[in-house]
Formats: sequence, C-alpha cells, structure tokens
Amino acid sequence: MAKTSKPKNEPDTGHEVDADKLRTAIQDVVAEVPERPVARDPETSPDDMAMEAVDRDDADTLPKDASDDAEAPDADGAEEATQAPEPDEPEQADSGPWVGSETASAQSAEPVVIRKGGFLPMLIGGVLAAGIGFGAAFYILPEVWPGLGDDDAFEAQVSERLDEQAQAIEALQDAEPDLGPIEARLDDLEGMQGAIDTLDGRVDDMAEAMSALETRVNDLEKRPVTESASPEAVEAYERELQAVQDAMAEQRAEIEELLAEAAEKEASAEKSAEEVATRTAMTRILTALDTGTGFAEAAEELAAQDVDLPPELAGVADSGVDTMADLASAFPDAARAALAEARRDEDGGFVTFLKDQLGVRSLEPREGDDADAILSRAEAAVNEGRLTDAMAEIDTLPESARAAMSDWMDRAQARADAVAAAEALGADLDLNRG
Repeated sequence: MAKTSKPKNEPDTGHEVDADKLRTAIQDVVAEVPERPVARDPETSPDDMAMEAVDRDDADTLPKDASDDAEAPDADGAEEATQAPEPDEPEQADSGPWVGSETASAQSAEPVVIRKGGFLPMLIGGVLAAGIGFGAAFYILPEVWPGLGDDDAFEAQVSERLDEQAQAIEALQDAEPDLGPIEARLDDLEGMQGAIDTLDGRVDDMAEAMSALETRVNDLEKRPVTESASPEAVEAYERELQAVQDAMAEQRAEIEELLAEAAEKEASAEKSAEEVATRTAMTRILTALDTGTGFAEAAEELAAQDVDLPPELAGVADSGVDTMADLASAFPDAARAALAEARRDEDGGFVTFLKDQLGVRSLEPREGDDADAILSRAEAAVNEGRLTDAMAEIDTLPESARAAMSDWMDRAQARADAVAAAEALGADLDLNRG
C-alpha cells in the first residue's frame, strides 16, 4: 500500500488516515447517482427546476391522449411567441395553461444539457456523500475534532521528533570507540619492553663477569704447585678456587633466572598486543552495527588473530545491517500492508470496511489481541529500541499479516542475529583472556 504523508496542519490524534482513499470513496458515492439529460432555461432558478422535475414526473403518469392534447397548444404558443413583436406589456396568453412556461423555454437560445436527474437528485447525492464522509470520520476518529486548530503544537511536536532523530543519527556517526583500556595496555607494553631491555643489559654484564671468573680459574688451575709450598698455602689456594667456583655457579643461576623472566615478559607482551588488536576489531564491528556500515576489514583482523567469526556476522560483513532508525522508518508501510491483510480476513462491518479503505491504524500502543493493537505495541517497541520485543509481538499476528511483513521481519532478524552474535563473541573473547 502506498505511503501517505500526514498533512502539516493535522494534529496528532493517535490514528493515521489515508486522505486519497477518503476522497475516492466520496467520489464513488456521487458517481453512482443516476443521471438523465434535460433542457432547462438558463434563467430558471434551482427552485423552478425542482418544481419542473416534479411536474414532469406527474406528466409521465397522464394518459397518452391527455399528453397529446397538451402538446398541441404548446407548439402553437411557441410559434406565436416567436413571430410576434415584443410587446411593451405582457399579453394574456390564450393558448392554454402550458403557453406561458413553454413560451419562456422557446425564447432561450439553445437547450443546455445538464447532469441526469436534474438538480434535486444531484443535490441529494452530494448531501448524502458529505454526510457519509462526515459521519464516518466523526465516528472513527472522534478525537480529531477538538484539536483541529492546534497546528502550532503539532508542528512543534513533529519538529522536535525530527531534531531528536537527527541528533541521534549524528551521534552514532560521530561516535568513536572507547580506546582508553587499549591505550593503557599499550603503555604497559612499552613499560614491559623497557624492563626486557634492562634484563638484557644485566645478562650481558653477568656474562662478562662469568668470562672473567673462568679466566681466573683457568689461571689458578694452570699454576704449578711446588713441593716446597707449605700446607697453609695449598689450603689457601683451594679456598680461593672454591670461592671462584661458587661465585660462578651463583651468577649462572641468576643469569638463567633473568633469561626466564625476560622470555616470560616477551610472551606476555605478544599476548597483550594480540588482545589489543582483537579488542580494537570487536569495537569496530559493534560500531558498524550501530551505524549500518560494513566491517569486512575488522573481520579480516579477527581472522588474523585466529578468531572464528560467527556466520551471523560473516554473512553481513560486507553490507552491514539495518540500523534501528532504518527499521523504525520502514515500519509504517509494512504495518499498513499487514493490517490490510488482517482486516480482509476479519468478518467486520461497515466501520471495519471504512478503516480498511482509509488506511486507519493506531499510532499509540494499546491493549488487545487484534492486529491493530498488536502492531501499535510492536511499533512502540521499535521506536524504543526493543527490537526483540517488537518481533515477538509481530509473531502473534495472523498468518496473512505476518506474510505481508516478511520483508521487514527478515531485515529485523538479520540485525538481531548479528548484534547477538557480536555480543556473544565479545563475551567469549573476554572470558578466554581472563
């Protein structure tokens, strides 16, 4: 069903009416009034025309002979009125009761063909059509009439809603991911790199010390021990050699400990770098879902980190999904189509017929299990960002109405699945890191 825009000066009444349908319904009623051509005098007033129509109806009921007798003087009177000069004062007609009216008709230039049935049936048809339209609108939308003059309030409300939507869209487009935690991790990585460099320097210094000790040990071992050396000298030599060996063992253990610590810090730095890349990619994906853009590059970054992307996300990585604003904008057309299908299945009366023809539907959420009430609650949920609640409401519609909203439901389902998959993936990555 074609979308009809709401006039600027129409107040917010909680219902929506298709103006084109109302106009078409009134024209159809007027077109059904029977018509027949008649000749009338341009100077004849509407009251005379109405009386003339009644006289003609009476004349149709006269016997044939009586109507023939009435036609003869009518023609003679018309001929005399045509040939006689125009008198200063009206002359008394002597050709019968029909001469005056027929003479006035003969003086007209040409007969004018008007709508069938004369003025009275047309007037009755117009009044009937106007009454039907007025009564239907008053009965269906009684709350419209008290606020017809409140144009300024309505325009202010519409302007406020448009400004709010524009600000929300601009905020989403300008939104930047929160990189505070990521930057903090990068600072930690830089500090860890400095610690690793310090350890490397200490290892180098200890290696040089070890080399010097080994040289001293070798020199001591090569020094000859003479027979004349006293036992005290030999004992002192052995003590010095043992001290050097103990120092070498201690330094070797310290070096091994420093090397293990350096390796651990390096592994931690690499892991932190991977976590930063993964977190950044997930942030970009969530932002893309909010703005309706693609996120193929972020998906490739996750794949490089050996992260498997769920199919609900992989399938829309190039195109993205509809935003909540997109779904809210497309909902009215889908709702009107679904409501029309539901009303065709209902055994409604004249009011239901008029609502279907005029495209009337509720714009404020209301209770009830009919299609109009269900769609009103679903639309309210969409406008509030509760997409899953809106889809649950739509699932309770009749089958024909659900079929009419299948395209909108597919778009909504794609968004709901993608958002749920992204949130689950982010939680899983956080759990694994913990």
